[in-house]
Amino acid sequence: MFNYQKELTKFLYIETETPCSDEENKELRALLKSKQSLPPGYHRSVESSTNFVKPAELPEIEELEQKLKLQNAKNLRTIKNCAIFFTVLVALQIILGFILPLTSSAN
Repeated sequence: MFNYQKELTKFLYIETETPCSDEENKELRALLKSKQSLPPGYHRSVESSTNFVKPAELPEIEELEQKLKLQNAKNLRTIKNCAIFFTVLVALQIILGFILPLTSSAN
């Protein structure tokens, strides 16, 4: 099933997990020692096997859409700046293409 909120979160590289506090880590280690399973969504951290991570609260759809609009605006600005750069580069090449042959023929 498609989950718009999760897909936007993944697309915008928003963290979906947060580290557990020291107290939560102790409780979770005690659960493992007593051969009980971890709560849903909790698992060991990739960086440290003694620490755990838990699911983070997903931002609201409205907040995600605002971030998406901001990311789109940044991307458009980058595209515009690239288009200006290459246009100026081509214009300089055309101008130099006319000037250089004139100066070499004058000699």
